[in-house]
Amino acid sequence: SAGNINDNNWHTLTMVLKNETGGFFSQTVYVDGNQAGTSLLQYGALGVLADASFSLGAIRGSASAEKFVGEVAALRFDDGALTASQISSLHSDYLGVIPEPSTSLLMGIGALSLLVIRRRRAV
Repeated sequence: SAGNINDNNWHTLTMVLKNETGGFFSQTVYVDGNQAGTSLLQYGALGVLADASFSLGAIRGSASAEKFVGEVAALRFDDGALTASQISSLHSDYLGVIPEPSTSLLMGIGALSLLVIRRRRAV
């Protein structure tokens, strides 16, 4: 389960399409680096994915009310199926290092203390 991704926070969404045997392909979806679901689907009438529609920011075949409202910061296509560990790593790289609130608070207190010390020396 993807949980609630409509929470005013940035998320990474990854879809991996992988060729399987017998005219099938797997479609695995990851949300924030964690696997959210997998489906086994059959190729289209031509035996390729080319005759399947693709939507970015909308549910395929849905009414206009189900279109994505927001921003897409990046879009990436790879020429091979990524592994779960590669996807987790990409998610971590994308988010970067986010400081904990306590770290920011300590930095703020330190900066304020430095200003007070400098002010006392100037007087």
